[in-house]
Amino acid sequence: MDAPPPDQFYRRAKAAGKREIMTSRMSPRLSEDASILVAVVNDRLYIEGGEIVVAGEENPRPATPWKPSTLILRHIAKRSVPAVNSPQLWVHSESNTLLSWGGEGPEGDVAGAKAKKLWALNPDANGEGAWKEQDPANPSDFASIRRVVYGSSTTCANVALHQGGFGTYTTDSYFQGTSRYPVSGLALFDMASKTWSNRTDPIPPQVGQFWGSAVCMPPGVASKHLAFFMGGQRQLDTANFASFSNVTFYDPQADKWRWQMASGSIPPPRSMFCSVGVASRNGTYEIFMYGGINESARKEGAYGDIYVLTIPGFRWFKANVDSPGRWLHGCAVAGNRQMISVGGLETPGPFWTGAGPDPWSQGIGVLDLSTLAWSDGYDPQAAAYESPIDVNQWYSSGGLDTVSWDSKEVRDLFLTNLAPDRSSHPSNSSASTNNPLKSQEKRPVATIVGGIIGGVATLALVGVLLWWYLRRQRQARAALALEEQCVSLPNELETKDEVHYLDDGNKSPFAELSSATRQELHAECRHELPSKSNSHEMLGEWHRAELP
Repeated sequence: MDAPPPDQFYRRAKAAGKREIMTSRMSPRLSEDASILVAVVNDRLYIEGGEIVVAGEENPRPATPWKPSTLILRHIAKRSVPAVNSPQLWVHSESNTLLSWGGEGPEGDVAGAKAKKLWALNPDANGEGAWKEQDPANPSDFASIRRVVYGSSTTCANVALHQGGFGTYTTDSYFQGTSRYPVSGLALFDMASKTWSNRTDPIPPQVGQFWGSAVCMPPGVASKHLAFFMGGQRQLDTANFASFSNVTFYDPQADKWRWQMASGSIPPPRSMFCSVGVASRNGTYEIFMYGGINESARKEGAYGDIYVLTIPGFRWFKANVDSPGRWLHGCAVAGNRQMISVGGLETPGPFWTGAGPDPWSQGIGVLDLSTLAWSDGYDPQAAAYESPIDVNQWYSSGGLDTVSWDSKEVRDLFLTNLAPDRSSHPSNSSASTNNPLKSQEKRPVATIVGGIIGGVATLALVGVLLWWYLRRQRQARAALALEEQCVSLPNELETKDEVHYLDDGNKSPFAELSSATRQELHAECRHELPSKSNSHEMLGEWHRAELP
């Protein structure tokens, strides 16, 4: 079916039997969402049915502004490709190729389950082309990976990651009956080498397995790609949602899961939301989350709130903006600082029953991620992204120093690589002077405290040495003055070098000076014993003592 004209558009949502893919010209710097997929190859935005993924090259190309009411969409027929609902859509930017994998056959259609293949579209100069099967370099490994639906997916560099989801007889012929089978683990596809692998190690229990979202943070805040998996349900048949207070991410390079507890305005649990991420020129990375639904929200409608998670601060902020409720929608970053939301529903239930016309023309909304304000169109010349003002103020007030890190490993991963300007956007002269992290980057709390303690200790040592030196000077001057005034001590103590014993019939080694030789010092004068080494000892009950 061709795309309807804007004035005949009613609503776009997740629907079965998507045999066409819609396309329109678009600035290509976009990212993907795991719930509704959006993709950009070269300068065109691709929308498959109700699912949208947007991704592509980093260098913006000339594009004209547009409004949703005037946006023209064209369709590309899939022809021999089996119809599936909710596949994942990946972009290999080096070859400008669009890839489709996963999903389930619509309304019991098992054709796709029997042909669980990876499909590729290499657009021509007009943005069109034919879908073709892409053979894996390791077919046996690929055959062992079960095709699923409603997991979380993202792309880090040239590697696609898919986590969680469930299988049915319409996703993979391996599954029998009408039950839904949870599938844990992490499937990876290297788009450069065309090789598949499956990580079967247990996924951290706090990670949502179904209807969540994933975003890949490029190198910058950290020195490597990190895939963040957020939200969704942890179990299929119960309202057991993943908490947004625990931010869990996967390190593809180290093949390791890590997590960090977040602070701030933690979003309520939810699934079927959309999320995007963008790097600021201040050295931070923000993840924006819009909409979604949970059991409580089903009674009143979908969430219409927007939350922002900033990294490395791991702090949530709630945006002060009015937004329509959305679930079963998709969103992506376009241009420098705009998030495009496509499709979705405001109320629970199938989109063909009970839902009126979408308040957005063609179901498309455009949000300025810096000002957090909705606009009526897309601007390809928008300024570079800057973190929202509340985020900047939090860092400027020393917020990063208040983070309670879950482990030294996680702390070092994010703080060791801090630098004044690590954004994917071009730097300018004001980037470093306006950087709220700059004063904190090379001086973490431990360094600052250590510097203060070291400085205090140094000052104390200098003070002690100065006091000792002045005291010695005063004592020397006082001794010299007293010697000039004092009389000499009689020389009875200047005896031969011998030990004197008390004549009690025993040669005791303890002797008392005779009364004739006992002398007291002058009341105001001090004398030292003569230089000769005479040993004088007192009674045995006394302890040896020196003159003061």
